[in-house]
Amino acid sequence: MNLSLVPRCLVVAALTCGLPLLPSLASAQGPALGDEGPAHVVRLEVDASRAGPFAVPPYEALFLGQLRSAFADADIELVGEAPAGAPTLRVEIVSASSDGPDMTLRFLWIADGADPSLVFPAVDCRTCLNEIMGAHAEARSPKLVAAAQAHFNALEEGSEGGEDTGAGEEGDDGDDGDDHGPGDPVDTPPIGPLGISGAVGLGVGLALTIAGAVEISKGQVPVPGTSYLDTSEDHRPRGGILVGVGSAVLVAGAVMLGVDLVHRRAANGDRAASAHLFPLLTPTTAGFGVVGQF
Repeated sequence: MNLSLVPRCLVVAALTCGLPLLPSLASAQGPALGDEGPAHVVRLEVDASRAGPFAVPPYEALFLGQLRSAFADADIELVGEAPAGAPTLRVEIVSASSDGPDMTLRFLWIADGADPSLVFPAVDCRTCLNEIMGAHAEARSPKLVAAAQAHFNALEEGSEGGEDTGAGEEGDDGDDGDDHGPGDPVDTPPIGPLGISGAVGLGVGLALTIAGAVEISKGQVPVPGTSYLDTSEDHRPRGGILVGVGSAVLVAGAVMLGVDLVHRRAANGDRAASAHLFPLLTPTTAGFGVVGQF
């Protein structure tokens, strides 16, 4: 009986003696793990005040979840709250349509007391549910991280080089051809592919309409070498077709141009713009009209 108790006591004793060693072992390894932290901090700010009735907040957790790991890989911590003076990445969510969840996303960089500036042109987010919005942010995370790195690199070069800061900005061959940097504004182009197509449609439609009107004005023309009563060519049907097709192309081009201008203006953060398409019916004509606020 006594012999059977000996191994059991030895095991208990070993455990009892071993437990006090664990805290000391952890304390010896703890500082080595805790000393390594992110070298820089960037504050994330989300402005959804103009997101419209289709907004589904909160958005801060959404963008933190999509962007934090990319910043962490660059030794930058992206946080919702940061010490005073930390650079800020602001995400502005602006409604682009009163009829659905179309949004415009603007990513702005704020640092050193300067005015907010776009990191890249505003993003058109169609049917912008939170999952799609997060995907847009994740896809552009390399550019956002690059803007933050450029800022911190400039600070480090300024503190080390002093007088060489101005020459470094002019002779820096380490970037990829982008001369404006994160501090300069980049606006959305005033007209996009849809607007260009609309302008071309306007020109083609106008030309067809004029050609049709000319054909209609000719009426019936006698064929050379025959009398008017025997043989003549009626230009009016051909002119009517040209006028009809030209009018349709003209209206379509105007609508495309108007819609593009509306979305481009909204993307630039200007006042709310809108465009409405409505039918035009009269005893002699039928078509569409567009009313826009630009």
